[in-house]
Amino acid sequence: MIIAGLISSGLACFGYGIAWSLPMVIALMFVHGPEGFVHPMMTATMSKVVPETAQGELQGGLSGLMNIATLLGQVFFCAGVPLLPDARRAVPVAEFASFISSAGVAETLAMLLWLVPRQSAAARQG
Repeated sequence: MIIAGLISSGLACFGYGIAWSLPMVIALMFVHGPEGFVHPMMTATMSKVVPETAQGELQGGLSGLMNIATLLGQVFFCAGVPLLPDARRAVPVAEFASFISSAGVAETLAMLLWLVPRQSAAARQG
């Protein structure tokens, strides 16, 4: 489910970058929906391999990383908006680049997760 969510996120981000109309953006929101499963599934997966005594550290670290990613993502996106005197005439190439780079990150993560060898529950306990 994590991989499917990341793939849908990457496709939707790429689509947002090239969208030319509001109906297209609304349609892409349905494509983007499965990304909502990524964080809970990743948290559950990580909490299974971390000892009970370290669960608080895991959850705190994940929250910290999410906050840093949110801050950096917003700074990156806003820095990409062209700062021209008349933005109505500007071509928002930098906004396009922000969405395309987000798509690239999501697809790269999906590919890395696909390539990571999976262990069975019996192998992890033994």
